[in-house]
Amino acid sequence: MKSKILVVASLVLSVAFNSNAQSLNSLKDKVVKKDDKGGKVKTIKPYAKDFTDEKGVSGTMFCSPAMLTGKDAYGRDAFQNIFKWEYIHEEGGSIVVKLNIYYNEAGGLIEMKMNEKYNESYATKAFSNNDGLIIEIDKDVYVLYDNADKKVTNVFAKDEAQFAVYDIETATAKYDQKMADIKTKESAAEAAKWMKNETYKLLVGKVNFVDNYNKLSYNRVDAITEKPAVYVTTYPMGLPLYNRAYFKTPITASCGSDCEFNTVYEMETIKCSRVELAKLSSKWSQNFKKREANDYFFTSAYTMQDDRTWDYAYVYCLYQNKDKFVDGKSYKMKVTYYANRDGVDKEMMAEGTITLVYKKENKEKLDLMFQQMEDFLAQ
Repeated sequence: MKSKILVVASLVLSVAFNSNAQSLNSLKDKVVKKDDKGGKVKTIKPYAKDFTDEKGVSGTMFCSPAMLTGKDAYGRDAFQNIFKWEYIHEEGGSIVVKLNIYYNEAGGLIEMKMNEKYNESYATKAFSNNDGLIIEIDKDVYVLYDNADKKVTNVFAKDEAQFAVYDIETATAKYDQKMADIKTKESAAEAAKWMKNETYKLLVGKVNFVDNYNKLSYNRVDAITEKPAVYVTTYPMGLPLYNRAYFKTPITASCGSDCEFNTVYEMETIKCSRVELAKLSSKWSQNFKKREANDYFFTSAYTMQDDRTWDYAYVYCLYQNKDKFVDGKSYKMKVTYYANRDGVDKEMMAEGTITLVYKKENKEKLDLMFQQMEDFLAQ
């Protein structure tokens, strides 16, 4: 978490320090676990009041590592490792299911809402707002997952002894397991709905190819309107080409929200991976927009090549095979989607093969494209 604090900078709703939103935001990148002399940080006094509730959420929660919560009255960094949680189920005759988290002596607080679906369908206590998620991973042990940093940043426990079991690494692994179980159950129900769609049922687990993205409902995530017949299996090399993949389960269920999509192109033993090429240098990296994890069962229509843009991995694969191309001959191109975490392909999501036909009438277009790739490589 850039603020490393559920709290203040981004999650905070009210502040009781001598500071304001701007000064708190300026602390986002100043998160430390030790002071300048290498010792443990000094923490501020917690809120004095204690809370209880029938669900057992409320109470004193210890936090590891301590969170930077702003500035104290003397302008010094203020860290907190003891928070007071107040769960309110009903208020003023209405069900509100909110969690107030008090982080300083004066009663500064963050407000989050219970995820009732997780609680009712998966017997898991979880609370969230726009910036993060707090979820129970063990009895009275919670983690904070920060949406901006896309990782677990803090562990909360009613018993400090739990920190000997749950450091950040262990807590993250437990969080990943918990979320994978939830996403798998969610996606199973959603997949059953998609299986009623003719196109999805026939093409799930496959990468498919089309000559015009307008033939697809490429900008919709709630509907598949195209028919299987719009896709091609044999196509002239060098002409505009796009692909769409259909997945058995979303990447967030199979790999996690911190994963990304990777596409690998393979022709004649030559493999070109988007993720691997992006790591080669800055010039390569700037040509690959990261394809973030999502909860969808299919991709949009991704461009492999047209008159405006390329997938550099696709074109580079063709470029490395260019000396083999003969007029009228066909060449198979295999395209595979992977769930990738930290540069490593974890799971194959979909794959497909298209036969590309080299034709002399397209030679000039291909030669220009290959020359542009050569110029790029020489930069």
